[in-house]
Amino acid sequence: MFTGLIEQVGTVTECLRRSHSLVLTVAHAGFREPLRTGDSVAVNGVCLTAVACTATTFTAEAMPETVRHTNLPAWQAGTAVNLERALRVGDRLDGHWVTGHVDGCGRIIRIATDEIAELVTIEVSPELGRQIVRKGSIAIDGISLTVTEASAHRFTVGVIPHTRNHTALRDKRTGSIVHIETDILGKYVLQQLQYRRTYGEESLQQVLQAAGFAVEGRE
Repeated sequence: MFTGLIEQVGTVTECLRRSHSLVLTVAHAGFREPLRTGDSVAVNGVCLTAVACTATTFTAEAMPETVRHTNLPAWQAGTAVNLERALRVGDRLDGHWVTGHVDGCGRIIRIATDEIAELVTIEVSPELGRQIVRKGSIAIDGISLTVTEASAHRFTVGVIPHTRNHTALRDKRTGSIVHIETDILGKYVLQQLQYRRTYGEESLQQVLQAAGFAVEGRE
């Protein structure tokens, strides 16, 4: 679990492509606590497991499912990436709940200025668009941001100078592809609404019983 508050920007030093998976090595400036093998790191919003570590690098493997839903295949040596280590119990939650499970990609179609802020408009598929609401939270390349406007095919976020200057968002231009993770709470609500449309007021227990997954009266 992550918060969407980027700790630092790292650099991809190697991207080894297999048939449908990738092995990445990322250089970084070091963390307050050394990264260890098995630790989770959000890399541009993608939750990856460090399989090898040094004081200033780590290697991670991306399985085919991850590759299919991200723009990792476009990464190469020199690509700047946002890094955030996993949230610890008791840490201050200043962003929002970010799982590191990217829902898909969007394309930046407009960058405008609103006094100190940049308004970044991103085009997405209707499937993603229906999960995004005005004033809701969203993670863009792992960055926790607030949606200022939303429609079926696009949405806009406001970016303050600090966020742009301290994340890889500073390198993004019109046409850039970014990772999208919608709010996990919204996805649960949407699933429940879809469930009601499919099964009406029939209880979840009844559906499970009919499918053979639950027996009445059994814990």
